[in-house]
Amino acid sequence: QMRSLLRIFAALVACCHDVRADPFRPVLGSAAPAIVNALVQVIPRHGSPDAEKVVRKALRKLESEFQEEQIQLQERGTAEADRAAHRAAHWRRRQWLSQSVLGVTVWRRKLEFILELCVAQDAANWVYKYGEQGRFGLPLSADDPLTTLQRAQCLMALYVMGAHRDSSEDGGEEAPAVDFVDAEVLEVLELARGDSVRSALEEVTDLGVKYSVPDWFAERLEQQLGRDVAEGFLRVSNEPGPTVLRLNPLRTSREQLIQDLSEHKYVGLASKDSPLCVVLEKNGQARRASLQSLQLWLDGHFEVQAEGSQLACLALRPEPGMTVGDFCAGRGGKALTLAVQLQSDPERPSQIFAYDVDEAALKQIPASAKRSGVEQSVIVDPFKKHLERAAKERGVGGVDGVDGVDGVDGVDG
Repeated sequence: QMRSLLRIFAALVACCHDVRADPFRPVLGSAAPAIVNALVQVIPRHGSPDAEKVVRKALRKLESEFQEEQIQLQERGTAEADRAAHRAAHWRRRQWLSQSVLGVTVWRRKLEFILELCVAQDAANWVYKYGEQGRFGLPLSADDPLTTLQRAQCLMALYVMGAHRDSSEDGGEEAPAVDFVDAEVLEVLELARGDSVRSALEEVTDLGVKYSVPDWFAERLEQQLGRDVAEGFLRVSNEPGPTVLRLNPLRTSREQLIQDLSEHKYVGLASKDSPLCVVLEKNGQARRASLQSLQLWLDGHFEVQAEGSQLACLALRPEPGMTVGDFCAGRGGKALTLAVQLQSDPERPSQIFAYDVDEAALKQIPASAKRSGVEQSVIVDPFKKHLERAAKERGVGGVDGVDGVDGVDGVDG
């Protein structure tokens, strides 16, 4: 028991390690404590917070630490090339944090099933012999914080190893090393790559386990669509979508952006639907974090934005001189798209009022607006101030366009 307690304590210390200690460590190694700490919050079965909110909070902490590190590097006279490498490493850490936490959350049910299979293998008999199931976060229903920590580490390790993917799937680039669990635990988890566990997974007929969705959803889907169509729907739903960019016509053209991206080994294709859209080919696709480290992004030439959001803004057809309200602005993607559209006539200035209940997301808008060259058009204020200011300045009681309100496409002023 003392041996187990010491190992759990060591794991806790590792998770609490300050990620600022060495910003140039390997990507996952430097992000692992933050990832596990975030997973610990979303792993419990009851009363768990929203995974995306947990990720945003963790990213804000990483961003704050990154800014401090950049200041320290500048004060020490560090070369620009080293600071650029530090920025690239930071964006990779951000990408791994969000990808790992959300990935484990999405694939949790299948990963838990795989974890149980691994521990049940003959090679793992020592787990039961010495009663050390807790080192793997078992039983999975346990609410004990230390068991939750161990479970988070194991699920994360299995995710990094690609245990959730079918054997026919290409894992893409080489996965980072799993250096955040001890050797004995890792030896058991690596059984997920063995023939026995893979064969057991191939024999699974439960759609909920196979595609990591709740039983009630899988059952209802199968009842409504039939087994084959339901399974096809779940298979496609689990595939990651393409990386889609929205070009900023105030900074560049689509042809120029595609050419500029090609110099950084990105293969971009012009979309047939949105004239602002560039889709990155899968074989030329890099991490979003890497995209946001490009000078092109820093200079406001593009943003990462779903084509559906772009089309929604185009469908609104705002005209210069209008006042537009985005009542579900988030981090301002659609608000910025609309602001760019309204810049075509400098004689008829427009305003975009951005509102959202998530104040942390709203705080990201001013920097994005400045990067895009529309900082004078986008206003972030409480909702009540939006309408009061619009009514006072225009002498009427409303806005010309509304984005983000169900059932409302536009409202005349």
